[in-house]
Amino acid sequence: MPTKRNNMPSSMPRKSRTVMIATLGGKPQVLTFALDLLLAETHGGIASVFALHFSPASDARLAASLHKLQAEFLSHRAYSGIRFESVAIEEHLAERPPRAISESDDRVAAHAIWMTAHRLFTRLRTNDMTFELCITGGPRLIATQTLSVATVLFAPHDHCWHLYTPRSVRETAGDGEFLHLAEPAEFGTQLVDVPILPVSMLIPGLQAAASQSPEGILAEGKQ
Repeated sequence: MPTKRNNMPSSMPRKSRTVMIATLGGKPQVLTFALDLLLAETHGGIASVFALHFSPASDARLAASLHKLQAEFLSHRAYSGIRFESVAIEEHLAERPPRAISESDDRVAAHAIWMTAHRLFTRLRTNDMTFELCITGGPRLIATQTLSVATVLFAPHDHCWHLYTPRSVRETAGDGEFLHLAEPAEFGTQLVDVPILPVSMLIPGLQAAASQSPEGILAEGKQ
């Protein structure tokens, strides 16, 4: 049976700074449901929230999702003081400006997702930082590639979560018809722990190579 967040011992020590990173698509409530559960567990200990997504330029549902979230972080009392930032997937090449990626079928989408997530993790990481990663929202490719980055860059105290939401709640919430549940447990919504064993714990020195591309890291690990 999967480990659930609400079964975690309350005595477990937590780091002084916690950041939530969530993959995002056209359903903004995936992020807010997960954040509400995390806030209940950490007693408000989330400093920032980052949404990782494709470019919204040609996706009206995603654009609406981002708009609802930006408004919610400005108006919802429980989110007061929490920084919200959207992070669009981009391809970065030395010889030209960054190129926005809008679809999973873009030939460079997988690599661009990996590198965008990698840049985000490494930019945020400090010695006392804890990551809470929710991989439920948005296209599956974003979730799988972000999870791949987490296996390289995560520390033992970081966490990865899947948000379980019953079908009845998913259907009623639609594309953000409501963003919060008064009593999440009553509706069966919960965070499911996705165990991750950071590769750096198994391959000494891999963390030093983690600034490379995925191909470079794989080559480093084979040496």
